[in-house]
Amino acid sequence: ELLAAETPPAYTGERRIAFEGAFALEGVTFEYDDVPTLRGIDIEIPAGARVAIVGPNGSGKSTLLNILVGIVRPKAGRALADGLPYDQLDMTSLRRQIGIVGQKPAFFYGTVRENITYGAPDATDGQIDDAVRMAGASRIVAALPNGYETQIGQNGVTLSGGECQRLAIARALLRKPRALILDEPTNHLDVESVIDLVTTLKKLPHAPTVILVSHDPRVIDFAEITYALEDGRLRAHEHQFSQSRRA
Repeated sequence: ELLAAETPPAYTGERRIAFEGAFALEGVTFEYDDVPTLRGIDIEIPAGARVAIVGPNGSGKSTLLNILVGIVRPKAGRALADGLPYDQLDMTSLRRQIGIVGQKPAFFYGTVRENITYGAPDATDGQIDDAVRMAGASRIVAALPNGYETQIGQNGVTLSGGECQRLAIARALLRKPRALILDEPTNHLDVESVIDLVTTLKKLPHAPTVILVSHDPRVIDFAEITYALEDGRLRAHEHQFSQSRRA
């Protein structure tokens, strides 16, 4: 639906950067059929931050996410990565440094190993195990009849929604992204599982920026910065991770 809408031209920059994980949107506005979807959005996300973007269904979260990762351009305002405008950047190169786990992760017919290593075919067994562990998917793989060599159907039809979500997260982590974006993870994982996942990621030596997009206000428990989106407008407030989650 988003890509079918009338959108500004794609980015054509050529500069490649070693992305540190910082994002910003400045005065971003977007419209569908002359109806404002986003109105003057300003966001600043530091590298390594834990960020929640929450709002009801239809509030513009998907549009905001697509602008943030450079799939579409805003009609006004600009997006930046590490302080550099997207207009200057090779967006294919930038997106390779961002892990995105959507609401319905894509899987192809093949083994669990083949699906996890898609995009990182030279990954070692140890690297695969580490990514699966960080995603909280070790028990899922161990319970499968042939472990990593278990065949899964097209789009993961032989797996539950939660299993697909965990394996998709493992696939994203295997590439060691500088930013990880989770789109509506509580559709398949409970809030406690999501918070535990992000807590694990934060303990990594080079922890990625984590952006969690959700309609569920409970996910703010994991965040250092929360943005609430409603009627195309954004408000932000900073708060501390709860003491119970720091342990």
